[in-house]
Amino acid sequence: MNAFLRLVACVASLLGTSLVSGAPALAQPCPTGAATCSQTAYLVPTDIDSTGATDVSGSLTSFIASVPDRSTIEFPTGATYRLDRALKLTRRSDLSFHGNGSTLNVNDGCDPRDSAFFIELSNAIAIDDFAIVGRWARGGTRDALSTDCQNQEAIVMYGVTNVDIANLRVSRVSGDGVYIGASGQTWSSTVSIHDTSVTAVGRNGVAITAASDVRMERNDFDAIALHVLDIEPDSAAGGATDVVFADNTIGSYGLTRLFVSYLLAANGADGSTVHDVTVRDNELFGSPLSVSIQTPGRRDIRITGNVSEDTSGRPVLLFTEVEGLDYSGNIRISRSPAPSGGSPDPGVDVIRPAAIGVLVIAIGVLGLGMAAALAHARRRSHR
Repeated sequence: MNAFLRLVACVASLLGTSLVSGAPALAQPCPTGAATCSQTAYLVPTDIDSTGATDVSGSLTSFIASVPDRSTIEFPTGATYRLDRALKLTRRSDLSFHGNGSTLNVNDGCDPRDSAFFIELSNAIAIDDFAIVGRWARGGTRDALSTDCQNQEAIVMYGVTNVDIANLRVSRVSGDGVYIGASGQTWSSTVSIHDTSVTAVGRNGVAITAASDVRMERNDFDAIALHVLDIEPDSAAGGATDVVFADNTIGSYGLTRLFVSYLLAANGADGSTVHDVTVRDNELFGSPLSVSIQTPGRRDIRITGNVSEDTSGRPVLLFTEVEGLDYSGNIRISRSPAPSGGSPDPGVDVIRPAAIGVLVIAIGVLGLGMAAALAHARRRSHR
């Protein structure tokens, strides 16, 4: 063990966590019923190419398979790994992946198994501090969405529980930033995505087909081809419940010319279950607060406290048979035009009620509240 690893191991021992290099022997399991248990940390072996020059998906997957549950996997600071296939986790528990700023370069691909992480029927998985970069050249353009190639995600999950995704920088995958669905009849549940950026992806920012208790908070989305948040069950057995999309920052979305795009689309299969969805306190810069919920039977939808700077004039709200809809406290901002022969005041906004100039289709809508803000002007600086 070199001096650096001895130092790391020494520090780790003081913190109650051990670090092991390479593919070590099994760590001691946590005592049955223990409330807390120190995880053993395993360093990614140095003989796995960390320059990005060669495909290491096989060797990294083998290494991860050798690491026992209730462990942490530490990636080198600032390393680069090329993945031609996903790092697959099946029926794993209590694994944390600390990227330490490393980059995962995913190669060209159109399939979920071409993603960076493919996680199925696993519990208590944490993924933190990676850049996940695809090679989708169309990303960020009007041709970003391809109906023939749209299923490579940064992270794809089926039937998972207790997953925490944090501090990722996702860009240029051909599909969604994150996809959350079911394995057979087993929905995913308790998933948190926070403090992450998703940019120039080929389909949606986040897609949900079968999941409950999903929170997306303090994320940045920009140059999204289709929807920012797409709730679209594939069948009547799918759906989404207890979903929170809050305190996020949204730049451009809807780049594709193939379909109309929305901040939130909650449609999908007839008979699917979608309820208790909250979209609140988000900021949209240059894009509309646009929502489509047109599959009948959706209920308890709350869209509150969002602010959008938008001059597109696009229809904003499309609702059909939504029971228990709260649309309140949302503000639409239009920049003041330049006076003749002059320049616009970049700090003055004209704020209009969110319901003015908006197309609303409300067929059998129950409990629809639209408390629009009073028109006024305020000073506001851009980020």
